[in-house]
Amino acid sequence: MAFTLDKFFQAIPRDHRYHLELRTDLFLREPVFEVLERYGMEHVLSHWTWLPPLRKQLTKAGGRFFNAGKQCVIRLLTPLRMRYDDSYYHLGGCGPRGRDRVTQAAP
Repeated sequence: MAFTLDKFFQAIPRDHRYHLELRTDLFLREPVFEVLERYGMEHVLSHWTWLPPLRKQLTKAGGRFFNAGKQCVIRLLTPLRMRYDDSYYHLGGCGPRGRDRVTQAAP
């Protein structure tokens, strides 16, 4: 994965606005983080069914943020301890009803 990302980042213009969301725990490894750091790319901290908790994701990155623009993106896709598909149906899906229920469910 790190090799492929390195080749891809070499081929695109440098820009501090790039962020990469890794939705597989196996990709949250030092070789990938080294590539992100080399190109000033941030990884998106994502609350997702198949990922560890946000704090653990940041710990795996050594507590480092890599974005050259000093930006961080945190994507909260589901309530804690709830699978994506369950949360979608539980909270009413997309649209105003779902958004209202998400804000009400937030601690």
